Amino acid sequence: MVTIYDEQNNITSSILYYLKNTMLFKYSGGSGTLQQLYPNIDVTIGFPDNFEVISLPTIALMEMSSPANDHLTNEWIEKQYNYKIDTFAGGERTNGVIDTGKNRYMKGRLATDIKTLLDNNSITNHIDYYNFTDLVASGTMYRGNETIEVSNVTLTPLEPTGDLEADRYRSTIDFTVSLITSQD
Repeated sequence: MVTIYDEQNNITSSILYYLKNTMLFKYSGGSGTLQQLYPNIDVTIGFPDNFEVISLPTIALMEMSSPANDHLTNEWIEKQYNYKIDTFAGGERTNGVIDTGKNRYMKGRLATDIKTLLDNNSITNHIDYYNFTDLVASGTMYRGNETIEVSNVTLTPLEPTGDLEADRYRSTIDFTVSLITSQD
């Protein structure tokens, strides 16, 4: 039996794995993973401690509450968790000077790409749930019998609240995660 602590870590790690490794097909043409589309992107768990040393762009995944709701039937158990991703765009320079236009464009594009990835989980109907606890213990990652479904994805561009570049080009994406476990 997976403990709640391990379950939450596995959900968070599975979402990060999905975000890092899932192909994004863009309407404007081209495709790639977030790492391919944003080669310098840093994908982290938790809100950055210090905006002065954050690498840009960065996305930070955080679990906001757990579990929001539990549903139990004879066939499955569903646990819901609320998550948030903060995006920090930036790092674009022209002649050594911060390029406000390029960074604003990246702010919108990065947040929209992540929202699209989360919304598109409905195409496959789920995100694979991996047992990362096994990876640490044995060096092998196993896909669990559970699945992760994402819903209620909302994107909120944030206004700058400071003078640091990391604070100028931010957005927040809130979403609900449902961990579905079969009763079989």
